[in-house]
Amino acid sequence: MIEILYALILGFALIGNGVLAVSDTDRKWGFLAIVLILVLPLAHIFTAPESIGSVKAVMINFIMTSLTTHLGYFLIGSTAAICLVLYEEGTFGWIWRRVHPQSAPTENIKAGNRGHQITQKGPAISATFMGSSTGMFNVQGLDVKTVALIRLALVAFAKVDRSVVLGIESSLRLGDNRRYKAYHKLVSEHQNRRQNIKDIVHPYWREINGNHASARHMFTALCQLARDTRNTDKKTVNRLIKIGQVLGLSPEDMGLAIGQMRV
Repeated sequence: MIEILYALILGFALIGNGVLAVSDTDRKWGFLAIVLILVLPLAHIFTAPESIGSVKAVMINFIMTSLTTHLGYFLIGSTAAICLVLYEEGTFGWIWRRVHPQSAPTENIKAGNRGHQITQKGPAISATFMGSSTGMFNVQGLDVKTVALIRLALVAFAKVDRSVVLGIESSLRLGDNRRYKAYHKLVSEHQNRRQNIKDIVHPYWREINGNHASARHMFTALCQLARDTRNTDKKTVNRLIKIGQVLGLSPEDMGLAIGQMRV
């Protein structure tokens, strides 16, 4: 039994630390080396009914059996380590956003058309505090809706020059000092690292708990912002439609908002 446990930990420690070396997470699994070097061999020596040799001899025997007799358990430990690192690094979330970009797995959201089947419980919570721990929307001075609206506008608008940047600032009334700095930080971030529509919409779905009305209001505000900044060209409209589809809106919802944009 102890040899099987050693094989699991050996696979987890060796492969896990190797993956950590090239990952973005700061987790350290140094304690596993101590377990491998001292704890398990010593435990095996003290619990054995007869003398089985030195700690070094026991370790060599454990390693050899882990890579031969108990190779399956070694691979299980390795796989568990890789999965844990990928989960902490956000890779699973990145894949899931592409498989099902509208997912917002909270207790209030059921299967099917999530936005229409949501059941609200408890007191209403201000959008400023909803999901404030999410890095993408945790911008000091701006609430969740404003941050999402700015990010989506910068992605959707075909033209984002100085006049458009100033137009968004004016339309959303971002002229005061703290909001002004936060807004221009988002603009600078967009210029340095462009984001995918799904990478913005998916966490926003989680922030609003999959609420269809909130998604519809966001799309309407985005279309109004496009009108205010004179971004009503075909390329922008196509991107807006794509955003609406990812938000789970119906063609009627999108058509009404886009129609108002063109008035």
